[in-house]
Amino acid sequence: MLTAGAPPQASASSLLRHAVDLGWANVLIAIGLVLIILQIISAALRSRLTARHGRREGEELCEVLLRDVVALLAAQRPWVTYRSLVTIVDESRTKRYTVCGAFIRTDPELTLEVPIDFGIAGRAVTTKAMSAGDLDDATRTRGPDGAEIAGIWPSVASVLAFPLCSENGEAFGTVNFDTDHKLAESGLGDRKVQDILGSVAEMVGYFMRGHSSDGIARLPR
Repeated sequence: MLTAGAPPQASASSLLRHAVDLGWANVLIAIGLVLIILQIISAALRSRLTARHGRREGEELCEVLLRDVVALLAAQRPWVTYRSLVTIVDESRTKRYTVCGAFIRTDPELTLEVPIDFGIAGRAVTTKAMSAGDLDDATRTRGPDGAEIAGIWPSVASVLAFPLCSENGEAFGTVNFDTDHKLAESGLGDRKVQDILGSVAEMVGYFMRGHSSDGIARLPR
């Protein structure tokens, strides 16, 4: 895990190590991820030099990273549709809303508000731990109280979610990776893939913290 305020290079080395562990068949993933890390580090340094801090800048950095990571996942399994979302907890700590993502196909899902403990990502927030699971028509859009949540991607069949934590250890959001296939079929159930995406999630947390107005990244609207 990244320590509070640690630079993304620390996560980059971990990301490369896990990617190499996947074997020769996936060496292109390792190379591609390293190139992505270098691009993101460069963008982060440029943004620091211009002293333009703000939530949107953090979101844009996250979108660059997630878009390329999701594209690499799709290149390995082109029959699977992958997406990624970043959700943030509101000031009341009762809801989460989507602020950015990669390959979000349903426009209403951007800024969609859901109960803080909704679904697999809700479990990641409340437990401050990675959470993964398969979904079906009976569970996909049901809130914790049984209420129907409108606007959820109707084809989502599995979700892998990681909590985003502030420097004081408080969970302020999630990074979600979801697909239209079950965990086993999409690869999101593979522990090595989870380790790689966990490193990506740490970098997302770093960018969201570093570009928040207070450095804590509890980011109200």
